[in-house]
Amino acid sequence: MVLGGDVVRLFHGDESLTAACATESEEFSSSVAMTMNGSAPGSPPNKIQRSSIVNSDLLSGSRHAVMYEIGAVSTSARSLWRIEHKKTKWSAGFFSWGSEIRLRHVTTGRYLGVLPSEANGSGHCDVVTLSAHEATNAASIFLIRPSKDDKKRSEEHETEGMGEPDLRLGETLAYLQHAASGRWLSYEAYETRKRGVGRVEEKKAVLLIEGHMDDLFSLVRAQDEEIRSASAIRRCTSVFNNFIHTLNYISSPQNITLPSQQSQCNLSSGHLLGEVTQCLEDLIEFFAQPHPHEEHEIQQSKLTALRNRQNLFQNEGMIGHVLSTIEKFTGTFQTRREFSQAVGEDKADQFDELGNYLYLLLAALIRGNRENCAQFATPTRLDWLFNRLELQQGFAEGVLDALHCVLTDSDEALYLITERHIRTLIGLLDKQGRDPRVLQALCSLCLGRQGGAVRLNQELIYETLLPQKDLLLQTKLVDQCGSVRPNIFVGYKDGGAMYPKWYFEVIIDSLETVTHQPAKIRVGWANTEGYNAHPCGGPGWGAAGLGDDLFSYAFDGSCLWAGGKPKRATIGTDEATNEEATSNVPLKRGDIIGCLLDLTGPVIQFNVNGRLVRGYFQDFNISGLFYPCMSMNAKASARFLLGSNQGRLHHGPPPGYSPIYYARQPGQKLRLEPVFTFGQLDKYVFTGPLNSPTPQQYVFVPRTVRTSHIQLPNYVEMVRDRLAENLHEMWSMRKIDQGWKYGERRDDENNLHPCLTTFDKLPPSDKQYNVTLAYETLRTIISLGYNITYEPLPEGTRMRTMKLSNRDTAIETVKTLIAYGYSLEPISSDSSDPGRGNSNMDYSGPTRTYRGQTTRAVTRGK
Repeated sequence: MVLGGDVVRLFHGDESLTAACATESEEFSSSVAMTMNGSAPGSPPNKIQRSSIVNSDLLSGSRHAVMYEIGAVSTSARSLWRIEHKKTKWSAGFFSWGSEIRLRHVTTGRYLGVLPSEANGSGHCDVVTLSAHEATNAASIFLIRPSKDDKKRSEEHETEGMGEPDLRLGETLAYLQHAASGRWLSYEAYETRKRGVGRVEEKKAVLLIEGHMDDLFSLVRAQDEEIRSASAIRRCTSVFNNFIHTLNYISSPQNITLPSQQSQCNLSSGHLLGEVTQCLEDLIEFFAQPHPHEEHEIQQSKLTALRNRQNLFQNEGMIGHVLSTIEKFTGTFQTRREFSQAVGEDKADQFDELGNYLYLLLAALIRGNRENCAQFATPTRLDWLFNRLELQQGFAEGVLDALHCVLTDSDEALYLITERHIRTLIGLLDKQGRDPRVLQALCSLCLGRQGGAVRLNQELIYETLLPQKDLLLQTKLVDQCGSVRPNIFVGYKDGGAMYPKWYFEVIIDSLETVTHQPAKIRVGWANTEGYNAHPCGGPGWGAAGLGDDLFSYAFDGSCLWAGGKPKRATIGTDEATNEEATSNVPLKRGDIIGCLLDLTGPVIQFNVNGRLVRGYFQDFNISGLFYPCMSMNAKASARFLLGSNQGRLHHGPPPGYSPIYYARQPGQKLRLEPVFTFGQLDKYVFTGPLNSPTPQQYVFVPRTVRTSHIQLPNYVEMVRDRLAENLHEMWSMRKIDQGWKYGERRDDENNLHPCLTTFDKLPPSDKQYNVTLAYETLRTIISLGYNITYEPLPEGTRMRTMKLSNRDTAIETVKTLIAYGYSLEPISSDSSDPGRGNSNMDYSGPTRTYRGQTTRAVTRGK
């Protein structure tokens, strides 16, 4: 169903109703602009391809013909029309047969109609686009008809409410009839000659009395992305045209006048400048690239939408319109002084901002789009860009961005670079220093889109830049920090089995100053959640050393470091030597720094040579795993003292703390690892800071089976004591096999244990331990889903053997009795038998006696 306000395309078969390009008006506007501009140096020799009708509205009152076009125009914004009700009864009401409608072109805001002088005529008239004040009801109102038959139309009547949904998208075929004249929207075919193509047939929209039989239209709704882009085209075109009109008035007020009065006052008031600046900012954001850290599917979806927007703007000639605006702006105001004279001294700073925004918009329209970038891959247009870079250095940021897009996404442009172009870029290095944007542009000259080297440009840069130049190497070497750690990691979780308090020491072997910067060393703790050391710190790169981020905590002998900020700390007194508190004393050879970590607080403390540092870290994030770490620069040497056989601790551990060595996993081989790595250099695999070695351990947290709700059956509880006794017997056997003996007191050296006795003689605490262990074991088995039942033991082989032998003995006994003349008879069934009588006496139920009196038999008739 079609609703009021929908944006649609009107298809006549495979042709689309579009507003034509006014090529003649564009050429006239361009000639006027060049005349007023006086052919400013560095201007582009020709415009970018074809410009749409939106560029030719510089002349007020211009009207454009409406054409039936085929091909790619069916996907461009020129074919979008907004269908509107003449009278709005309901917001977005339906369209019924006979509804009075207007068709408004989306990108220009003009209405489909005929000239007011021809609206009531009876002859042939062309269909054009009219401005809002020209689009009267008589000129722009059309009727939706199902057919051209007057008899069928007589049944039409005005409906109440939202109307009947007679018009459906993609299904309904309808005629358009001009309401005032009664003529039908049709076409007129004619031949024309196009450059490079020859004679072609074109169709122009006209109003005819009878029309053609195939004047039917079908409506197809436009996509939301197309509607947004078309609305943006209309808005920015209006702003740019108003800005260009104002610049024309300023440059030549005696030749060109504006419908509005005092355009120069509008520019000096700042309203128009603010509107243009806001429009440019919105368009740059509209064409912004997706964030590189987004998911791949989302990023590809946004890139596809961005390419469609760029293509839609290019098809409407917006790149050429932006170039025209740049030409007019830079031609009117050559310097900031001229701009300040027109707008006022308080707005003079907007000159560079406005120019940069124009070039940044140009870069946004072509970035990542090879077809758009290829339009600049000509010698004249490249010369224009480099001339802008040389003559207007205030716009260097925007021009470099546009130039970088052309050189990155168009391989053809790389082979058109000359020595003068390279000298222009190197001249910017001489004037502005080592600007990263200029160096990035030089890098893009050396590599193509597929990563192939452009040898000619590389040789030109080498011959021009390196001889007698110190632009790239004019600096002093700066000492970089390196971080190292042992592969021991500790952490804390609720209910975890890992001890929470740890301690280690670092002994300074040497600190030698070899450059203008003093030797540095930092010792402390780092966290696996976020500490990524990098040779050069900064946003997006990580920390340069320990304590330069929020995931590491360090001490350098005088300051506590966290988040890249130092905090002065003093070293406490030593009661044994009566030394006073000291501060700002650099570390020296032989000093020992102790590092304490208490994860229950959490608290991190330090000591120097056994003297506690007056300062500590508290209430930090304890997620992740902590590990000992130290960072140092060149000619600094130190050793980790981890405890046990990995370095004897000199001043610890303090009470309640454990040496970090005991946090090593069973069977783990201790080693030192660089926190930052370049990858597998032996295999020529180079990686960044995120591929540092990661720990392969975690904090063990027991997860027991819940047995509090389990109730054991009575017959299972009877087994509990027997199972506890069996567990004790098994433990005793293992101890005896290991050489232990009974003793009244436990002695680990002599292998004596008081529990090596019978179960009933155990101490109450040990007996209760075994009983509880057996009880919980039985409850765990039932909680895991198993059932415990009792079954008697099956008869063994011995029992079967005894039964067989007794049977054979009985058989031989019977045979012997028969051999001696005895006979064995079963018990008689006579009731007089006392044994029989006794058996019958046990029956106490009712009885019935049967007695035979007459015998009958069949003797005949068989």
